Amino acid sequence: MAIPSMARRRGPSCFGVGLGIALMAAILVVLLMMLDILPSPFDPKPTPTTAPLPTETPVSVLETLPATATLFVPTDTTEPTQTPTSTATPTPEPTATPSPTPTEKPMTFVVRGTPTAYVDFIHSPRNCDYVFVGGEVWDLQEAPVFGARIILGGLYGESTVEMEAESGDVSAYGRSGFEFAIPNQNLASSSVYIQMVDDAGEALSSRTPLPISDSCEQNLIIVNFKQVR
Repeated sequence: MAIPSMARRRGPSCFGVGLGIALMAAILVVLLMMLDILPSPFDPKPTPTTAPLPTETPVSVLETLPATATLFVPTDTTEPTQTPTSTATPTPEPTATPSPTPTEKPMTFVVRGTPTAYVDFIHSPRNCDYVFVGGEVWDLQEAPVFGARIILGGLYGESTVEMEAESGDVSAYGRSGFEFAIPNQNLASSSVYIQMVDDAGEALSSRTPLPISDSCEQNLIIVNFKQVR
């Protein structure tokens, strides 16, 4: 009869389990190092180098402006100060004194109204061979003046006119009537004038131009003189 043994088969010890785990971990670390997942303690450590600082490229101010920007450049608007010239007052040139214009002396007689040309109503039958100039002379009281000298002068066409008449010689124009007859040249002219003068030839009235027409329908010019002084 066998004697029962109190002895039991001893299982794996804790030491053996721990050793197996350590071995597996070592193998795993080696694999990770081989795969460059973990750094190897045997690799040479890189010498730390200082990275160079980035070099800044200078940027022009003009390059930073937008394409449509207008660069304002201040300009000096100060006007240059002008050096004052001489302040001497120029001496004015002497002004010529105009000669006094002779004034026409007041006349004793004036032409009443405006000399007017009519169709010949004085002569019968009508006469177109002449240009007639006639009228009357009155004093201050509207009374007829007899014997007054009236002259006709100037140019008519190429002819010189120099004629004289006395008031009261032609009653067809009135009691103090007078008349001139100029050969008709059928020319218009304003170069013929009429005027009253005294016995010495001094003017008693201004020269008055006459509107001579080139039409037979206006060959009679009426001129009346009136005393005013």
